[in-house]
Amino acid sequence: MCKKIIMITVFILFACINGSALAEDFNSQETVDKQNHMLYKGSAGGFSGTVNVGGVWMNSKSHLTPGDKNKRLDNLGQSAQRETQVIPLAFFNINYDFANGNQIYMGIPFEDEPRLTFGVQHGMGIVGEFDLSVFYAFPEEVWKDPYLTDLDRQETDKTVYGGKLEYSMNHFKASYELAYVDVDEDEIGTQFKNLRRNGNVHQIETSYEIELGNGCMLEPGIGYTMANIDGKSNQYKGHKGSLALMKRWEKFMLLASVGGELNDYDTVNPIFNSTREDKIFQAMVLLSWMNPFGYERFSFDIGGGYEKDNSNIAFYDSEGQFSFITLGYRF
Repeated sequence: MCKKIIMITVFILFACINGSALAEDFNSQETVDKQNHMLYKGSAGGFSGTVNVGGVWMNSKSHLTPGDKNKRLDNLGQSAQRETQVIPLAFFNINYDFANGNQIYMGIPFEDEPRLTFGVQHGMGIVGEFDLSVFYAFPEEVWKDPYLTDLDRQETDKTVYGGKLEYSMNHFKASYELAYVDVDEDEIGTQFKNLRRNGNVHQIETSYEIELGNGCMLEPGIGYTMANIDGKSNQYKGHKGSLALMKRWEKFMLLASVGGELNDYDTVNPIFNSTREDKIFQAMVLLSWMNPFGYERFSFDIGGGYEKDNSNIAFYDSEGQFSFITLGYRF
């Protein structure tokens, strides 16, 4: 799966999971706000979950994202071609709540990429709650050699897996994640050891929810990333910040978010003889309709977003837009 699909699926999953939790809040006061998954927990325990189907339209340009229009490069200075796709979507999450407030779950939560996750949440009353999970990201297609010219570039798989520990108390949340990265056939890494792409990535994030009244909530967040990649030119340290706004009405919910990220790489890239620095901007919006036309436990979601990566090395510049429609059912 390519980066643009990851960006879209992440936001849709976030939207639908949040929408399911909020829909329950419209009909009952027995909702617990799970700050990382936003999943509904019944007071008596038992199974619950969501199933969502829909479609997404995407338009993007990137030298690093495999696609037919960008398979061959005449030179490393040419601009990436725009590619458009329409993709059907189907996903789900399942969780089991114990009467004591603990939970085990399986699903695809709101993270930096779509990934199958298994986890357990342990509540400690006023002290807060711990969430421990392991994950396996669906393989993402990358080029074996992204810098190959005058010949068709070939695809290979990049796999990411690891674990995450999260702590939350009231409106505060903090997390630490360790992810391992494995590129199947890393041809460029074989040619240049400083461009190897295997390694591990450490991420620390924190956020705080601010109630504004009248159904509005503001959530600022910050994060730090340390990528210990085998190739020194692909090692980087990243700083990011985000701001999300949620507004609820009786049967509708609006979500909007903006975010920025700065990634500083450690060593000169041997292909471009320069040290890479990326500045990333993201903006997303969603409108959810709970119980449309009186159909309880259903939700209808529509939205879209934009992402742009400005690099000091033009080859790494990328841009993407998307829009989507989904229909969800919670049980």
